[in-house]
Amino acid sequence: MKNEVIIFFDLVFINIDLFNYYLQQVDPNKEFFTQGNIQELEKYKFSLDDQIKYGSLDFHIRVNECDWIQE
Repeated sequence: MKNEVIIFFDLVFINIDLFNYYLQQVDPNKEFFTQGNIQELEKYKFSLDDQIKYGSLDFHIRVNECDWIQE
């Protein structure tokens, strides 16, 4: 049971790190995503590992549907 809890928390942190890393790479100066975009994308924050594992494009599609900030 203890090992299962450790693995669960490792996966949670991997997902959070992956989510934050992705946003940092795509929008390093925080110029393009609105706060609403970030809130919408956070729905995927804890499932990115599963999406990669199963080949899901839900997160990627949602990113491409975001209303980008126009400068």
